[in-house]
Amino acid sequence: MSNTAIRIVPLGTGGFIPTPVRETAAVLVRRAETALLFDAGTGVARLLDPKFRAELDGVEKLNVLLSHYHLDHVIGLTWMAKLWDRELQLFVPSEPLVETTAERALERLTDAPLFALPLHKFPFPTRVFPLVTEEPITVGNFTIRVMRQRHSGGSIGFRVEDRFAYITDTDPDENHVSFLRGVQVAFMDAMYDSDDYKAAANQPGHKADHGSHLGVSSIAKQSGVSRLGLIHINPSYSESRCQAMIAESVRIFPSTFVPDEGSPIII
Repeated sequence: MSNTAIRIVPLGTGGFIPTPVRETAAVLVRRAETALLFDAGTGVARLLDPKFRAELDGVEKLNVLLSHYHLDHVIGLTWMAKLWDRELQLFVPSEPLVETTAERALERLTDAPLFALPLHKFPFPTRVFPLVTEEPITVGNFTIRVMRQRHSGGSIGFRVEDRFAYITDTDPDENHVSFLRGVQVAFMDAMYDSDDYKAAANQPGHKADHGSHLGVSSIAKQSGVSRLGLIHINPSYSESRCQAMIAESVRIFPSTFVPDEGSPIII
């Protein structure tokens, strides 16, 4: 792989509950010696497998970027105390982008009674960078844009230059069109098929927490992304139901797929 190419490794693409087919949210992105881990759900457990651990060979600093603090996106962070042994940098949302501070959320996750080892006592250096604005950030050799999103408690989306976008735990809307303009690969929340999306929208107090396959396909078409990966897949859906979603999506946006966990995408 050249020093300009990036390698995207889906470690977890399912929603809420891990299944035999999909773990929950975690996507590894690497260029040269810089490694980014978008979310730290149960997909982090794949790093126990030497094949996936090898994706981090030569990396001295792992950069974790959290979209929000729901457990299916952060539970693997506590596992890092056993899975990692070098520097860990956390780029995490904070007020006003979400409805909590980074300090409060991380302390609650890693301290008693929920966990036995506070973050500052992890057996390697850890640094926390709260994200409080939508200003671009530089992480290693990447420039990353941040977008505030609608979700229960708040969430943020990420764009890695013109290469990759990670949009989860929101119902993507017209604001995402310009944010995603021209991205090569976009992973977007498609928790619902059409029937479930309509049912969720009709519930009192619906907050547009998750997207539908047809909705994100339309966003991808409008924004001119090259490829669309459907993520945060509903764990109750059978594989045949997922295939039906893909078949419907490609009628709107032909380059739609569900990422195969563990299969790298190189761009």
